[in-house]
Amino acid sequence: MAEEDGKDKKSKTVSWVSSGATPAEFRLYDVLFHSEKVPKEWLADLNFDSEVIVNGLVDGFSAASGETRFQFERVGYFCKDKDSTDGKLVLNRTCTLRESKAKKGGR
Repeated sequence: MAEEDGKDKKSKTVSWVSSGATPAEFRLYDVLFHSEKVPKEWLADLNFDSEVIVNGLVDGFSAASGETRFQFERVGYFCKDKDSTDGKLVLNRTCTLRESKAKKGGR
């Protein structure tokens, strides 16, 4: 099994959300190119995982507030997207809380 050898472990976090939670779409952005300097063959250097969309829930207080910026514990900072509606909050990650991956790669 991949989990036993430590190569494919996935982080699992359980969070409790009240029954009045609001559906939310989280857009997680990363660097667009793998290299710091974009090569002439830029298409081969594209990071196809530069945008990951995850659906979840936020508490009713956050969704109902007039705030446009949020910090979610252990995840990062988010801003409200113009695609948000009364029934679905859309949040774009603007900054992660842990930049260790980028520092290790020299970026």
